[in-house]
Amino acid sequence: MSPSSTSQERWSGVQPTNGTGNNTDVAYALAVDASGNVLVTGYSYNSSGNYDYATVKYASDGTQLWVQTYNGTGNNNDYAYALAVDASGNVLVTGNAYNGSSNDYATVKYASDGTPLWVQTYNGTGNNHDYANALAVDASGNVLVTGRSNNGGNDDYATVKYASDGTPLWVQTYNGTGNNTDQANALAVDASGNVLVTGYSIGSSGNADYATVKYASDGTPLWVQTYNGTGNNYDYANALAVDASGNVLVTGYSYSSSGNADYATVKYASDGTPLWVQTYNGTGNNTDVAYALAVDAGGNVLVTGRSYSSSGNDDYATVKYASDGTQLWVHNYDGGRGLQDTARAVAVDANGRVTIAGSVHENSGYGRIGVVRIAAAYTVTASAGANGSMTPASQTVLQADDAQFTVTPATGYHVDTITGTTCSPVDLGGGLWKAANITQDCAVTATFAINQYTLTYTVGANGSISGVSPQTVSSGGNGSTVTAVADAGYQFAQWSDASTNNPRTDTNVTSNITVSAQFVVNQYTVSFDSQGGSAVAAITQDFASTVTVPAAPTRSGYTFSSWNTAADGSGTSYAPAATFAMPANDSTLYAIWTINQYTLTYSAGANGSITGTSPQTVNHGSDGSSVTAVAAAGYHFVNWSDNATSNPRTDMNVTGDITVTANFANDAPSISVVADQTILEDSGTTVVTVTLSDLETALVDLQLTAQSSNTALIADPTIGTNANPAERTLSFAPASNGNGGPVTITLTATHSAPATSQRTFAITVTPANDAPSLTLATSPTHPAATIGVQSVPNFASVDLGPTDEDATQAVADFLIDSVVDADGVLVASSLDIANNGTLSYTLSGIGGGATITTRIRDDGGMLNGGIDTSGTQQFTLHVAPGADLQIAKTNNRVSLLDGEVTVYAVVVANAGPNAVTGARLVDTLPSTLINGSWACVQASSTATCPVPDANNGNLDVFISLGVNQYLRFDVMAEVDGVIEAQVINTATATVPAGITALNTGDDSATDTDLIVPVGVFINGFEDITRKTLTVPGAQEALAD
Repeated sequence: MSPSSTSQERWSGVQPTNGTGNNTDVAYALAVDASGNVLVTGYSYNSSGNYDYATVKYASDGTQLWVQTYNGTGNNNDYAYALAVDASGNVLVTGNAYNGSSNDYATVKYASDGTPLWVQTYNGTGNNHDYANALAVDASGNVLVTGRSNNGGNDDYATVKYASDGTPLWVQTYNGTGNNTDQANALAVDASGNVLVTGYSIGSSGNADYATVKYASDGTPLWVQTYNGTGNNYDYANALAVDASGNVLVTGYSYSSSGNADYATVKYASDGTPLWVQTYNGTGNNTDVAYALAVDAGGNVLVTGRSYSSSGNDDYATVKYASDGTQLWVHNYDGGRGLQDTARAVAVDANGRVTIAGSVHENSGYGRIGVVRIAAAYTVTASAGANGSMTPASQTVLQADDAQFTVTPATGYHVDTITGTTCSPVDLGGGLWKAANITQDCAVTATFAINQYTLTYTVGANGSISGVSPQTVSSGGNGSTVTAVADAGYQFAQWSDASTNNPRTDTNVTSNITVSAQFVVNQYTVSFDSQGGSAVAAITQDFASTVTVPAAPTRSGYTFSSWNTAADGSGTSYAPAATFAMPANDSTLYAIWTINQYTLTYSAGANGSITGTSPQTVNHGSDGSSVTAVAAAGYHFVNWSDNATSNPRTDMNVTGDITVTANFANDAPSISVVADQTILEDSGTTVVTVTLSDLETALVDLQLTAQSSNTALIADPTIGTNANPAERTLSFAPASNGNGGPVTITLTATHSAPATSQRTFAITVTPANDAPSLTLATSPTHPAATIGVQSVPNFASVDLGPTDEDATQAVADFLIDSVVDADGVLVASSLDIANNGTLSYTLSGIGGGATITTRIRDDGGMLNGGIDTSGTQQFTLHVAPGADLQIAKTNNRVSLLDGEVTVYAVVVANAGPNAVTGARLVDTLPSTLINGSWACVQASSTATCPVPDANNGNLDVFISLGVNQYLRFDVMAEVDGVIEAQVINTATATVPAGITALNTGDDSATDTDLIVPVGVFINGFEDITRKTLTVPGAQEALAD
């Protein structure tokens, strides 16, 4: 089916982005994120007259969400050619940006809201022009970029892999068999992280062919495939994609035997085996160039670009192929002005809808970004048979959308069938039907049938039905009469639909009816009169059913005898749980009671007697007679055994047996009141004094004991004596690190009678915080030139105190008391110890040591004399010192004459990070140079010249260089050699002991000249710019 005649554009041309320069704006790449938002990138003319990257995000309905531009470091022309979206919605854009002297790859990452995250550039080995053409993101968020990079002579493929944070991982280049120009234009990553790159490679014949390379995820090359079109001419691959099976699709344009360019699309298996090739020649039979390619979920292939139409202009031309290469349709789009329109990007969503982006030209001559979304349009028709309707009769539905219908049966009819020719309608309820995911034209047909209803009449127990059941009745018809007939002893209650009509005739039937006749038995009630006892519920049951006599009620002071049919007990008696048949009338049973009698018994314990009557017999609720407890001489009445203290005693309103004994006691000693005590944790021993007294016993004979209710916190106090025999001392102390309470101390005084008295007081131990302790791990060390953020987990460990404090307290803060960093090892204020003990700091890159003093503070506070801070701990961070010595040397000559004096300029510089003292500079003259001498040029130096600063013979001195300082030396010598002999002179700089040499590749410099005859001048002057020194001013000092 061809979308050119049966598809609709969702939105197109109405989503232009015009750059700040109001000039040409070109879209080169497009992507759709997981939410259906559309991302487009390319380049836009700015107000300064240069092109910048321009990236636009649209919502799925075409609403513009944000625009971001990127201007490279050279503030010149920058062109974006590729775009991708990762799983988090971040946006990656790449192309080429001018750096001031040449073009480099420039890759930009934006967050989903357009915030720039990072920029990475790539300058190839040839330090020349590098152009990025394609970009992809793998499942881990790694970023792949490819294009062409000049190796110093020709362009090669150059593919770069970055981690998600922009860190470069690897670079791979590809030089074709012709050792000529090779340009990568497209890139993709398969499900295994393998990387596919395609473009063109100029072979030995001078013609370009497609060249497709597959790399493993670690950059290892796996295979290379080339494609030479039927015209054996120029073939340029512009786009690439990988389907779900790992097959590789490549497209671009290939010159046919007729001399015109056509789309050429190639499919390879995952192992590189070619599967098929398809070409497309547009309606104008002229130049057709494919720029973009996508694969949908079914493996179908979408190819787009520009095609010269029969009207004489370029239009968007999009071709869809099945997975086996069969062409399915072609869609052409003219921007509406009849001018040049070029599609540069294509994407397909999960429903097969296709989005195309590129540039369309207006009458003003300027290009604008033009985005087209297309989807096939299908017709869904609906027809209904008799006795119903179906609307709408016809509707146009876009690819993957749903068609919905309202189906209305005539009254008394129902939907019999609904079928579709190429779709499957489903019932949504409420008369709505839906045909989902339309992918081709479909005809839906509905049929209707009259409703037939069944009338079913049944009976429950104890009855029957008279009449026909079941009955079949058409919609609107009447049923025949039925009657519910009750069995003997029962009566009709109702039908199960609550109808009480009997007989019953159902008329104008519009639904099935199923009902059951219900019957009920007659019921009677037995009531219970408890005659002053607790209430008992009545029993209502069916006639002749078994009645179970309930449990006995209760009545204070009485004993239940039985239930009786007569209130005076003269009738029939029933015990609880007895049974009888429910009589044919309501009835009442009565409770029969007997009053209770109780015995009162009074007796005397040792050392006393009782006066009065004992025992006594008393009815429930009556009073006993008075009795008195009489103590023997030397004793006193204490209480009765039921703790009553009345004496004499008369028990009234008796409700149970009473048996009590009078208790008597000798006089007990007394103990003075001891105030409750509050002491601090770990406060030591506390002493309190108590006074004892007794009228009958000598004070020295009184015995005192003390017992603690919590000996784990407060041990039993120690009893001591004073000079006063009536006084005793109590000594006690809290357990180490213990707190809490109150702890009850029970004092017991006893004399020889024996007689005992007790007194209690409480001790509360108030908590006080114990100091925490701090332990540090081994001090960190780092190699030379280490720079940036460092983290040492578990560096500090803390003991917050005793077990209870360990369980309840936490680290409040690590206190950094001092940082002694004379060497500048640390970035200021960067050192910190987190509460979890992780040490973090930022190194400046300078070697040396920094000494840190720290303490830990817990959150226990200082209340009650507590200590919340540990003692100090000290550690030293070490970074090995290092220096990058650079040396350059030149006499600004490439040829010398025998006998002449030549002067070499030698510049030695220190790029840091540490200063050096005692570095050695050596320039040993070769045999072709004699009568040497040297001198340090202070005017062309930023460091101080050594002493001495000049001498004869070879240069061999010890020098001192601060960071970014340099020294200039002039070495003079007479040339002494044969014609065509080389004069090779090397100068070397070495760091002193204890300093790590960094980047040692530039620690020596060699100047090579040729001895020539008089009158011969070879190659002009030596190019000193090839001897690059990075220390500011050092390069200029070499040229002075």
